[in-house]
Amino acid sequence: MNNFDKFWKEYPRKQAKSAARTAWKKILPHEVNDIMASLTTQKALKQWKEREYIPHAGTWLNQRRWEDEFIKEDFSVVNDFDVEIAW
Repeated sequence: MNNFDKFWKEYPRKQAKSAARTAWKKILPHEVNDIMASLTTQKALKQWKEREYIPHAGTWLNQRRWEDEFIKEDFSVVNDFDVEIAW
């Protein structure tokens, strides 16, 4: 499985795969680990509990959303993914 396929498997909104693949081609190899780690963290966001508020994967990649910063209040009280978030 290539890195894009791993990303797509984990990304919770499965729309516009072709656009996501195009955006993925712009990703540098050293960014992949940061992207995957941030994706795991962002899946615990309150916003991402509602499908309509999850950005399309291509948008998330093009806007470099893995670099976003959050505060504790941005996350759900109950973490469905059992993700350990470092503050």
